[in-house]
Amino acid sequence: MSLEIRKLVKKYGEKTVVNDLSFKMSEPGVYALLGTNGAGKTTTLRIMLGMLAYDSGEVLWNGKKMNPMEVNVGYLAEERGLYPKYTLMDQLLYFAKLKNVPKEEAKKRIRYWAERLEVEEYILKPLNAVEITEVFKRLKEKLDYEISEKRNTDLLKKYYADSLPMLQANLYTTLIEGRIPEEEMPHYFKDYQIAFTGPWYCCLIIHTSASQVPEGMDIRLLSVSVDRQAGENLGEKWNAKRFRYLGDTIMIMQLKSEEEISELTDACDRFCKYIHHIMGAKVTIGIGQVCGHIAKIAASYQSAREAVSYRVLYGSNRAINLKEIVPQRKGCRRENRTVQCVQKDLPWRK
Repeated sequence: MSLEIRKLVKKYGEKTVVNDLSFKMSEPGVYALLGTNGAGKTTTLRIMLGMLAYDSGEVLWNGKKMNPMEVNVGYLAEERGLYPKYTLMDQLLYFAKLKNVPKEEAKKRIRYWAERLEVEEYILKPLNAVEITEVFKRLKEKLDYEISEKRNTDLLKKYYADSLPMLQANLYTTLIEGRIPEEEMPHYFKDYQIAFTGPWYCCLIIHTSASQVPEGMDIRLLSVSVDRQAGENLGEKWNAKRFRYLGDTIMIMQLKSEEEISELTDACDRFCKYIHHIMGAKVTIGIGQVCGHIAKIAASYQSAREAVSYRVLYGSNRAINLKEIVPQRKGCRRENRTVQCVQKDLPWRK
């Protein structure tokens, strides 16, 4: 960024108000243009903004002639140059026209900001000096408040902390859908304050039957209650990450060893029976395959989803681990004994 004034001269008739002025601002920062009354400070600023023509010299932006239409420059004058006999709408449209903003687009923007700053009542009527001062006072107070809120670090931290559980749940959802590249995972885990220590992982799907709900119980309340119980009974031991997805409770479990899946399966089975006993809910837990890296959790989720679908054969109120049941079913021949194999697996045949 570089703004440079070279040998600038501005005259009004025989009077020279800016005489051979040169300076350069090479770095971003706060600069002050100092001078006595009538020294030409405001004139210089207006020349820089393209509001006034000058007799000689150059105004350069990054080494090229400055075009205010191409450079985004803001200007807050000490005195407000408004016209009391005209409405604010007309005056703002006039200023927009000076910047080559189409009339309809300008109207759209004016109405938007008038509503946002709550000054719609002043837009279509002429204002006297007192009213203008009051309007700008209100605008300043509102803008100062908005800026203060946006820059308040403590408020931002609190907002982030309040939003973190929702952000984490969204990340878990993206994770089981397999939509986060492995190389980007550490970045997201750090930003969302998530720790996956493993070293083994598996996904659980806790499905509460909507067709077999205790009388007088709302399925939504029942599902929320089951979700809470799952966190209390299964979450702590396996340092689980728990969230809701597609109407089910999903838990990403962290195991110390691959063999620990048997203990987890038994615990899930006991949980299903416990929930049925105290709530009358019919719950099925699908247990996904164990994986050695969190990047593979999407495959574990898919196998857990498949396991839940086996409740048609094995019934509800139990945990289903595909790794335990699929080898058994492979022993059944597909031809004439298929029906016998299915019947043998049904709950009432056991």
